[in-house]
Amino acid sequence: MKAQVSGQIFIYIFAMLVVSLVLIFGWKAVTQLTNMGKCGEVSQFKSKISNAVKDAQGYGTEKKNKPFYLPPEYTSVCFADLEKDPQLITNRIIRDSAKTKTTNTFLTPKQGKCDNEWFLIEDLAVKTGYECIETRKGKIAIDLFGCGDKTYIMQSPSTETTLTLCT
Repeated sequence: MKAQVSGQIFIYIFAMLVVSLVLIFGWKAVTQLTNMGKCGEVSQFKSKISNAVKDAQGYGTEKKNKPFYLPPEYTSVCFADLEKDPQLITNRIIRDSAKTKTTNTFLTPKQGKCDNEWFLIEDLAVKTGYECIETRKGKIAIDLFGCGDKTYIMQSPSTETTLTLCT
């Protein structure tokens, strides 16, 4: 009888161990899938905003207002004009990155889960040299001003006109 009871204890312990391992690996898999979904949203944001900037160059002297969506973990999107002095940028980490002239768009705070949180948008210009736009529930609204060879970007609604920017 005692051997049977001690055998059942080992079976219960083994069953609890198996259940624990299944729960741990299941939790890790769900977390990994969630992060992959967020990285997909970041990739979509990057693609859409890059295309919008490229398209705006052909608008002529027209202002376009565009909403963009990204995961709510990001509280702001910062843009740096790589043709202007990087010392205008107040955030030291972003300033150092902008000095390399390889990135000009920054999702903040950087989560580190996706490798595309900081990226380069070709022909992007910022009037002040650097601007951060706050997100609201994962959405930002920006105005794009096409100037032929570059596109100015700023928070919407802006009172700026294309004529003053492109001259």
